[in-house]
Amino acid sequence: FLVTSIDKDGTEEGFDLALIEKTSKVSNLPVVVSGGFGKLSHLDELIKIDNVTGLAIAKSFHNGSFKVNDIKEYLIKKNKSVRI
Repeated sequence: FLVTSIDKDGTEEGFDLALIEKTSKVSNLPVVVSGGFGKLSHLDELIKIDNVTGLAIAKSFHNGSFKVNDIKEYLIKKNKSVRI
């Protein structure tokens, strides 16, 4: 599933965790999350949700706030596996 919170999209204020949690519980399919990423600490709660296997991030990359390696390094420090 690709879960995009229209309310959070582009805000950089954090993910819609309630929406993501509900979605991850209705299926065993992998969940890719979009909408709301703005700082690395936003990942802390997200990585606790079952079935979340990916992120779709645009604004924070386009405006230069983050690079893909910033996120990968942060997740590795949290003992989360990342795709290379």
